[in-house]
Amino acid sequence: MSLSAEVFIPFDTLDSEYYLLLSVDSKNTIWESDEQNNEASLLMKINKTFSSDLAVVSVSSSSGQFYYGEDVTVNWKIRNNGSQRVQGYKCDSVYLSQDDVWQIEDVKLGKSICSYTILEPYNGGTSRDTPYSITSELPLTSLGEYRGLVKTRSNFLDPNHQNNIAVGPKNLNVTFPRLPLDGCVDVSLKPGDDWSYVIDNVPDKKTIIVTINSSIADAFHELFVRHSKPATAFQYDGGSKFALSADQEVIIPETTAGKYYVLMRRYDASSSAASTTNKTSRLCARIAKFEIIRIFPNQVAPLGNATLHFEGTLFGQKLEAFLVNSSTNDNFIKAEEVYRMSSTEVYATFITRNLTIGATFHVKLVNIESQEEASLARSLVIIRGESGRLKPHVDFPEVLLVDTPGLIILSYENVGDTDILTPLLSLSISEGQTQLRPVQKDRQSAQFTSTVMFLAQPFQGPGGIYHQRLMGK
Repeated sequence: MSLSAEVFIPFDTLDSEYYLLLSVDSKNTIWESDEQNNEASLLMKINKTFSSDLAVVSVSSSSGQFYYGEDVTVNWKIRNNGSQRVQGYKCDSVYLSQDDVWQIEDVKLGKSICSYTILEPYNGGTSRDTPYSITSELPLTSLGEYRGLVKTRSNFLDPNHQNNIAVGPKNLNVTFPRLPLDGCVDVSLKPGDDWSYVIDNVPDKKTIIVTINSSIADAFHELFVRHSKPATAFQYDGGSKFALSADQEVIIPETTAGKYYVLMRRYDASSSAASTTNKTSRLCARIAKFEIIRIFPNQVAPLGNATLHFEGTLFGQKLEAFLVNSSTNDNFIKAEEVYRMSSTEVYATFITRNLTIGATFHVKLVNIESQEEASLARSLVIIRGESGRLKPHVDFPEVLLVDTPGLIILSYENVGDTDILTPLLSLSISEGQTQLRPVQKDRQSAQFTSTVMFLAQPFQGPGGIYHQRLMGK
């Protein structure tokens, strides 16, 4: 006689070895001459198997040395370790990782590969794994050795997420071209391209200057510098100083010892064929010294006071400023006041009345404590200009609905060639029920009134002084 029976094994049964026990005439209702052979047992192993279980297997990646922007390939396979056929939507994302654990800091390679997928049970190899591959440009990531890491997600019923991530061998070496400290490299970029460099062994607590000097008239360059990690347009310690300029400059006032990453980008104003050809720009890095890089303005009129804006590096706490006549080198004009804003920015006010029109001056800063001197040759010219004069401009809504607020923007500029004192301006409404109040960030709103008064302070510079060609709003 042959009999069969189905037995339900609970879902939470642990993986282990079990005895299957069978007993006949268990209630002893049948008379037998031998009752010792009514039981039998079978040792068996139970392995818990999910109905569907996606697994990433066989991850491999390009091996060797790669630079930012070069093509990198990662291959992998997806396996269904479950007992049932599954179908649904699945996305695989590929990362570069320095360990075998996915972290938010891992850099993603290319776009996720998503598709509708049907997977048969692997069943010990009776069904083949499904292969996938991605080839993409190497993204910005730090120097070092990496492995390909693949993470899969799906809308399958997949209770086991432990095998949804897998890594390959650590055989992908990311490297960067070097920008020597106190040296330069020639860079040839097409419009829309970017390139990244590393400055090695930057000493601690120094000031470094990174510059781009370009002869490409219609090129716009951007420059970003960052310690320890690759610089991007969104994460950097120092960024482009000039808007829409072929030449750029970044100053890091106080360094941290180690590596600095430099990102250089090019955009062009013109899309003509001439602008798309490769042209060379010069990228340089150096440790700063006590120096004046530029001043603004570089022209003043001999009609009163003129405040000059000095930009440079290693400006000390106590400074004196001078104008030196370039034709005699012995006619010194000392600044009436020196305003130090930072180690890279200083303002100095000079009395320019009675200076000769057409005369050219060197500008000089002297560190009172160390007696060091920094000068910028032939950087200031005396012109036949006009006295400082504030020119205001008001933008306002021509029509407002009742009980609806509107925004009035008052901008102003010193269009003359000498300083003026910061003026007190009054903006008032002469007719109707309309009232005003200043828009002040991070402050409690003021009361509405028919008149608003305020100091017309420029965007930058020492308080109370509105020097020539400055704007405010």
